[in-house]
Amino acid sequence: MAATPGASLPDWLKRVGGVLAINGGYFNHSDGVAVSHVGTDGHWLTHPERNRALLRNPHLRGRLDAVLTRRVAWFDTGTTWLIRAWADAPTRWVHALQAGPQLLPELGLAEEAFRFRGPTGWRDGIQSQQPAARSALGLRPDGGMIWAVASAPGLTVRQMADVMRHLQCQAAMALDGGGSSTLAWREGAVVRRLVGVGGAPRPLPSALVWDDPRWQVQLVAGCAP
Repeated sequence: MAATPGASLPDWLKRVGGVLAINGGYFNHSDGVAVSHVGTDGHWLTHPERNRALLRNPHLRGRLDAVLTRRVAWFDTGTTWLIRAWADAPTRWVHALQAGPQLLPELGLAEEAFRFRGPTGWRDGIQSQQPAARSALGLRPDGGMIWAVASAPGLTVRQMADVMRHLQCQAAMALDGGGSSTLAWREGAVVRRLVGVGGAPRPLPSALVWDDPRWQVQLVAGCAP
């Protein structure tokens, strides 16, 4: 789901009638415009190609193609779930959410222009080498899907990849992190939440919302492997 202006995850659940939600892709903090593609039922809900701040960012000159097409996305084809680069999208899909970087089977920080050496040194828009609140989505060989949120002080991107591997994911991708990292779920009439930083959930322009009541949330606490 996507909307501008955005909504907190508890509000997303109320709006959609879902039972479980996790934060989605990246966006401009200045105006809430999406930096990641989001689509449902074959229609685009966000169009990063129209994001003026993104297109005019001098630090991304020469790397916009990697941002727009090489950053990975989760695809629901109606019969299976996939994680792959946006440029390699399946011919048909029902839902799609782009974020990144790829965590498994290999980290995609450089290929997706999240971390690179610029004229003045290394640029790292997601502080990948520093512990921070992180969110991730992973796919297991048994067909299961894992949604994970690491709250502050958090994990590095590589540690988040290790967590997803420990949870037996064969493919995994990061979602927006930091203050966006949030998980919300219903327990009867009560909506509970896990917020990565601070106590109040941030308004978000995109979220992955699940409406199947058979899903159950299991919270696991521990240290990075």
